[in-house]
Amino acid sequence: MFKCTECDFQSRQWFGKCPSCSEWNTFVELKEEVKSDNKGKSSKKFTNRTPKKINEISPQDESRFITGVSEFDSVLGGGIVKGSVTLVGGQPGIGKSTLLMQVAGKVAEKRKVLYITAEESESQVKMRAERLGIDNKNLFVLADYSLANILEQCGELKPGLVIIDSIQTLKSENVGTIPGTIGQVRECAGSLTEYAKTTDIPVILVAQINKEGNIAGPKHLEHVVDTVLYFDESKDFLYRVIRSIKNRFGPANEVGIFEMTSAGLINISKHVLIQSTRNIPGLQLVVSMEGVRPLVTEVQALVTETGFAMPQRMSEGFDRNRLMFLLAVLEKKCGLFFRTQDVFINIPGAIRLSDPGVELGVCMSILSSFYNQPVDSKEFGFIGEVGLTGEVRPVPYFDKRINELERLGVKQIITGKLQKVPQKFKDKIRPVQSVSELARGWFR
Repeated sequence: MFKCTECDFQSRQWFGKCPSCSEWNTFVELKEEVKSDNKGKSSKKFTNRTPKKINEISPQDESRFITGVSEFDSVLGGGIVKGSVTLVGGQPGIGKSTLLMQVAGKVAEKRKVLYITAEESESQVKMRAERLGIDNKNLFVLADYSLANILEQCGELKPGLVIIDSIQTLKSENVGTIPGTIGQVRECAGSLTEYAKTTDIPVILVAQINKEGNIAGPKHLEHVVDTVLYFDESKDFLYRVIRSIKNRFGPANEVGIFEMTSAGLINISKHVLIQSTRNIPGLQLVVSMEGVRPLVTEVQALVTETGFAMPQRMSEGFDRNRLMFLLAVLEKKCGLFFRTQDVFINIPGAIRLSDPGVELGVCMSILSSFYNQPVDSKEFGFIGEVGLTGEVRPVPYFDKRINELERLGVKQIITGKLQKVPQKFKDKIRPVQSVSELARGWFR
């Protein structure tokens, strides 16, 4: 039998071009051993596991260890779970190898770490480690791409953490194709996942991405791992944002924020995203929930008279369709007219806001720019979702949002009347029914 390494199509004859996926030179011969019983019939060997009742299965607590890189630990949900497989993807040069070398250096202070590189030489990895100030006898480096040798070295060393940089450059002898093909990535990922689960040793995989910005290779790669992390950056800032897309051991959509320096990636305060302290029209602070972490950042709005027949609606870091929705509500419920106004929204710091709880703050920044009247961001904070009828709806994690604003010295919180407020925050709350009530009470 022959099998296509790209789509697993099987045939009794060899093809130069696969009839299923139309890829060239992907057929390899299968070498399958079939055992026969006394009757001449083929037999298969199955595991001796039997089904168990769910109430008879004893739960096991997650065993985590802290890496020492606080933002990385927070995105993972509190540290690395033993036996877990984590996939880290991002653009070339964004800092994946730098971050993982820093993680390896911190973890190596307490346990063995095996850093496997198939893209660089050992001397190149050493140069990066010296630049980051890492020199630890518990950090081992292996420059190899052979999956069989990697698993053999892992078995001999028995490290506490294995880092693979990158999964697309590994090669398994069981698949007769070049590294990076779908068959190779699937085989290597499956073998490393099996190694992690059987030995209880966590594995971190670095993944390359394609031109569309997705992780290269089969989607099976993201399904088989426990956690998927993406790196993102801003062309205007030095910030690096790492976001969890999938996490079996913690909340997804968590974010960690780093700053790229000559000494590597450093943790930064979430409040560093707030660059302006001036009271200027169109500037407002909002609190967005990224997973279960509150993130305070600025919303910058600019409303100006258009010079075109069709007014412009542009948004950076905030959904443009949501902006159109909010403008329609403000026109209908507040009696404002944006038909001759260009409206621009910007969220600085490479942050993308998808939390509905920031909509009241976005509306306030638009109103402030429209009336050209500043709102004291040190005095007031706005938390709430805006509905189609203009009402201000309640949002979850209200106490966490208030705590973040309190750290910045915000004295009064404007939110919806239906919002459940803890008793200790009652004196800080100023409830409003709708955006029209907010606009009438604030701007004349």
